[in-house]
Amino acid sequence: MKKYIVTLALAITACATARAMEIESVKFDGEADLNGWQISPSNCAIISGGVLQITNPVRAEKSRAEIVKNLPIKKVAGRRIYVSVELAQDLTPSVSRWGGKIFLIEGGSDNFYVYAGNYIAPGKSDWAETSFFTDVPLESKNLRMHLGVESSSGKILFKNLKIPPPNICLC
Repeated sequence: MKKYIVTLALAITACATARAMEIESVKFDGEADLNGWQISPSNCAIISGGVLQITNPVRAEKSRAEIVKNLPIKKVAGRRIYVSVELAQDLTPSVSRWGGKIFLIEGGSDNFYVYAGNYIAPGKSDWAETSFFTDVPLESKNLRMHLGVESSSGKILFKNLKIPPPNICLC
């Protein structure tokens, strides 16, 4: 019985430690999940039914609707990180080659720049998970997560954003 209790206690401690080290984990269950995110324009993002909806009403070259959050650089500098999210979209074709959905990380320092994401062409799609890896230079001063729409009109839906603890050191 003692062995079982000790094993259970270790498992609970390991799960709690892993959760505490997680860089970001957002289900978008309520408006409180937008705390710490910058929203631009201020009325583009709503949370309803466990889903973040970002709407861009204008299809134009520099039209953009997004939420942005600074990530804790001390937890990710010098590491490879994995980012995943579930998304669905109903977007018009983009007026630029790179436009459509925004699911990316950017930042770095004066000498190094991180710009990583996963491109999905605009259109209409049901829920699917998308993900990417990126290396964050040790010298990085900042890193930001972006979710939204660029150069397309319509809406994009996000849920279950995850950035687990980095496990590969680039040092």
